[in-house]
Amino acid sequence: MKPLYISPGGEFLFHSTSDESVDVWDLRDGAYVRALPGGLLGVERSGRRLLTGSSGGAVKAWEACTGAECALKALDAAELSLHQRFVAAPDRYKLLIELRDALGIEPKRVVRIEHDPRYYPALEACALAPDDRSLVVTLAGEVAGQGWASGLCVDLASGARRFKFKVNKFRSLPPFNFSREHNLLMISDDIYHLSVFDLSTGHIAGETWVSGFTNVAAAMVSDPRLVAVSVWGPVASTAVSPFEVQILNLGRISAGGMRRAAVEAVLPEPQAVHGLFCAPDGIHLASLLESGVIHWWNLAAGQVEATFAAPWIV
Repeated sequence: MKPLYISPGGEFLFHSTSDESVDVWDLRDGAYVRALPGGLLGVERSGRRLLTGSSGGAVKAWEACTGAECALKALDAAELSLHQRFVAAPDRYKLLIELRDALGIEPKRVVRIEHDPRYYPALEACALAPDDRSLVVTLAGEVAGQGWASGLCVDLASGARRFKFKVNKFRSLPPFNFSREHNLLMISDDIYHLSVFDLSTGHIAGETWVSGFTNVAAAMVSDPRLVAVSVWGPVASTAVSPFEVQILNLGRISAGGMRRAAVEAVLPEPQAVHGLFCAPDGIHLASLLESGVIHWWNLAAGQVEATFAAPWIV
């Protein structure tokens, strides 16, 4: 799961932190619910319950409203898509990924990533896409003394490669950005280049150069051509923050060799942005700052409507 997630009905905001805990806020009143142990795996479509998993493989279920633990059998499998139930256990050098259903309904699956062994590939990252049909992975290695990195989209049912894409081998943030509403993969395939792929066909649905792009992106629920991206850039004064979120329109691309999307809005931020998630209402955008603070942007007003932070964050 991404660092930020909003329940499909827009009731709850979840922040899956780097220290294996999940902060939960009730967006209906802005109240902080509590921190839950583990990383976020999935949230029921109703938003009532969620699944978390630890690095050791333990999976637990929780009530979103109260933060109380509940039995795994209390969860409705129909309320959780496969990508929200499957726990991935990758073998980095054998290029194997074991997928286990946390609810024990689907049988275990093992997917082998086929690649030319002469390139000494290693499995860097993997994620199940929201379509529940696609497994997306990145590989990295060395050939002729040069480092390389690439990405693959694999059909989950057959294990066959669906399409290949470039990735930024210098990335420092999670490489995958999905749009669950539009079945899209958004990824930085070069230092400042954003490519948007249709997961079902592998065709590029949009691409643009973005100066200072940090590989954090989210497509607007209302229009897949509108994409929010985190960027940084040079500033004239140290009193001015170099960080911002830009809303790009991939339907309006400039002509010429350097294809750039029109910037529809600029949302200034005081720190680096490590996560973005568009709310189901199509009006709000959650922006996760480096400090762990979350800004709740009202896109119609172009202003921060609320700020969410765990109680121990100053």
